[in-house]
Formats: sequence, C-alpha cells, structure tokens
Amino acid sequence: MIHYCYMLRYTFILWSLICTTVEAQTIKHEVLHLTDAVVISEYLPCPKLDSYYIEGNHYIHFDGKTVPFKVFASFNNHLADRYGIPASLYAEEDPISDYLRYDYKYNLLYSVYERRNLEKKGQIESEHIYRRAGNKTLYVVYALSGEIVNYKTSKKIILRKGYKDETCEFKPIKASKFAVLKKAENLRPLTEEEAKVLKLMKEEKQHIPVFSPE
Repeated sequence: MIHYCYMLRYTFILWSLICTTVEAQTIKHEVLHLTDAVVISEYLPCPKLDSYYIEGNHYIHFDGKTVPFKVFASFNNHLADRYGIPASLYAEEDPISDYLRYDYKYNLLYSVYERRNLEKKGQIESEHIYRRAGNKTLYVVYALSGEIVNYKTSKKIILRKGYKDETCEFKPIKASKFAVLKKAENLRPLTEEEAKVLKLMKEEKQHIPVFSPE
C-alpha cells in the first residue's frame, strides 16, 4: 500500500511537470486582414550620446487596441520553428533584393516610411517622423493595410533582446500578446486627423541617427 502511494505521488508529480512544460509552450494565433491599421515605431533618445537615438519598440494600433508589433514577417519563422505553428506562416524574404527594390511586403523597414540607410550605420530616413509634446522620443508612424498574425502566449516571451554598455542601455522586450507582419499590401501616410487623435506632431527632420551596439 505504501509502495502504491509513492507510485501514485510520483505519477502525479511527473504529470504536473509535463502539463507545466506544455503550458509554458502554448501559443495561439490568428491571421487578421487589416485596413488602415497604424504602425508606431519609437526611437528613444540616447542619454549619453547627443543627437543619437536607440531603436525602441514597434506597435500596431487596430480595432481600438495597441499591441507590440514585429515589422518583419520572418519572425513568424522563428515562432513556427520553436512552437510548431503552421508552416504556412513562413515568409520567403530576399533581404538584399527586397531592400534594393523597396519591396516592403515582408519587411516594413525596406519601405520609404522607415528605411534604413545602411551606409550610415542604419540611420532611419523618413518623411513621417513625429513627436509628442513634452517627450523627446521620436516616432515613425504610418498606416498599413495587409495581413498580420495576432499571437497570444501562456506566458511572456522575449520579442527583442536587451543590451547594456557604457553608452546606452536597452531592456529586453517581453510580451504575451503581440502581432507579427504576415504580408503588407499597402502603406500610406497618416492623415492630419489621425495624427491629432494620436497626439502626434510632425517633425521637420527627415532622419534619425540610430545608435547600434557593437
């Protein structure tokens, strides 16, 4: 009887561990087609390096909510490999060709809205830079029509690793609800009314020097 109780207890503990492991890896997703969703990319001032900024988080605003947003579809590949979600979410990106052709279907950073000048250490060049009153953070903001994958995980996962050096520090970005680009169809500038609702003021500058850790 004692032996049976120990076996029962061992089985219960083992089953609990299995359930916990499965729960820790649970991820739900749905593909959404959006029209005129707003992409907000933040660039934070680097306190120890005048005029330079740190790339912050990206967000997407749709259906009255705002969630962290990965602007390149290849992040779906990472999630598919790690969590076993459908391979149909895989993105076939050709980084060099797509960048040169301004083809932003699978990576919004290749567009004219948030384009990186690779010859200037990834400097952001855009005519769509905004700021908010009393805030030194800069934002690149534009509207997106296309498909995204909306995710919900049982616990937060790392969307972007952090770093710390003598110049700047950036904490890791974690979330349990977030979205990833699947395929962009069209991008457009914000209207004045949209910018007003978001409390954004247009900047005259058309570039953002970005600090990148070695």
